[in-house]
Parts: sequence; C-alpha cells; structure tokens
Amino acid sequence: MKRFLVCPLLCFVLLSGLMPAVAQNQPARNTSERESTGLQIQVNGNRVSIQNAQPNTVIEVYSVVGVKLKQYKLPKAADEYQIELPKGCYILKSENIVRKVAIK
Repeated sequence: MKRFLVCPLLCFVLLSGLMPAVAQNQPARNTSERESTGLQIQVNGNRVSIQNAQPNTVIEVYSVVGVKLKQYKLPKAADEYQIELPKGCYILKSENIVRKVAIK
C-alpha cells in the first residue's frame, strides 16, 4: 500500500524539480528616482514636513486604527509645508502615497 502512495509522490517531486522556474522580470526602479519625482513626507520632532506637493493636494491624517482625524488641503504649490501633530502614531495619506509616522 505504501508503494502506491510513495511512487506517485516521488514522480511528482522529480518532475517538478526538472521544470524550469519562470521569473517575471520587472524593471527595477531607483528609490531616489521614485521619491524625487513625487510627494515626500518626513518627520522632524513633532512636525511633519511635506515637500514637492502639487496645488490642491489633500493630506489626510488617520489614527493607527483607521479613524480619520484631520484633512489638510494645500492650496498652492510650495517647496515645503509643516503640519504639527501631538505625540502618537499616525497614517498620512495623499493620493497614492501612504506613510506611517511616529511623533515622539
């Protein structure tokens, strides 16, 4: 009985080892290239610095459990915006960018 179970299992293992592995090649993106072209969010103390924002960009601040706390609409393009937040952990979302930040 064991022979009937072991033989197909052994054949499967041997055949699966002979099949070539197919890897999907995706173009590698440079991290600095990706960050330099879009919105950047950095934490400095209790301030959140937002750089390279486009006009009318909306920044949403969520708690860690997903409750929306604040929403900021940046009316014009500028080099840098400052948002002050109390101590805690937050999730910042803008368009397709989501960042977790910890204010100490």
